Amino acid sequence: MTLTLAIIALTCVVSFVAFGRPALVQQLILWPPAIARRGEYWRLLTPVFLHFGVLHLAFNSLWLWELGRRIERARGHLTLLALLALTGAGGNIAQYLFDGGVMFGGMSGVIYGLLGYAWVWNRVSGAPGLVLPPGLMAVMLGWLVLCMSGLVEAIGFGAIANAAHGAGLALGALLGLGAALLYSRPPEPEP
Repeated sequence: MTLTLAIIALTCVVSFVAFGRPALVQQLILWPPAIARRGEYWRLLTPVFLHFGVLHLAFNSLWLWELGRRIERARGHLTLLALLALTGAGGNIAQYLFDGGVMFGGMSGVIYGLLGYAWVWNRVSGAPGLVLPPGLMAVMLGWLVLCMSGLVEAIGFGAIANAAHGAGLALGALLGLGAALLYSRPPEPEP
């Protein structure tokens, strides 16, 4: 759980330091020309650490704690770190490709990636230890659909990075499937 706490702490620090500092936010957002011309590949991931309000930060931190600590305990630090990097960058790229905008941030794509990973891992691997609370998948998918409907944005909660959410979920599920299939594969016979 130490990596989960470190990720939450880093997210809080980055978000609070960036509040009201547009120049710093500009350095952290996904900006394809900077990535292509200057090799600033870190910009593929840094938007996950930006949050544009305390409620957004608290909501994502709570879900990161709930899902991240379970994955870290059951599958280890490296799995959690890989999921953060792959679903974070993948979700950010999907969001950019979907709407062409660069001003987005948040850990939600990663949260959905962790959810997809845990859900598929549980269904396919047969291994104990990565149990999700009952009804969690239904609640999270319901929230995803509600966000994609436009209602959440219409009532004033701000723009939602729906492509990052969907891509994070899909990538996490694929990574969970791959890990579960590798885990449950019978050992190779010795010659």
